Amino acid sequence: MTVICANLKEMSADTMVSGGGVVYYTTKIHRIRDSIVGVAGDVANTTKFLAWFRKECPSDEVGMSLDDDKTFAGLVLSPKGLFFYADCVEPDRLHDKFHAIGSGGDI
Repeated sequence: MTVICANLKEMSADTMVSGGGVVYYTTKIHRIRDSIVGVAGDVANTTKFLAWFRKECPSDEVGMSLDDDKTFAGLVLSPKGLFFYADCVEPDRLHDKFHAIGSGGDI
């Protein structure tokens, strides 16, 4: 179960990844320029999203090739606020003071 949660000042996450009978531990939160980026979901899509974000979100890659049958979520804390990405590269600005993503996000 993945849980990534953030408020307007900090972000926290678990480190376990599982799938296909394999379990390992890794970093799910990344500092990219002036933002903190947390990712959950399909590893292939989260990797593509992080690469896109590291390239400063080029507009010519808005149609970035994501695996349609696999989902991902991104949570970005920046000086401009808290933003949620759900299976796309178009963010929703969150007006809440905190938010959580991942399979355990509802908890």
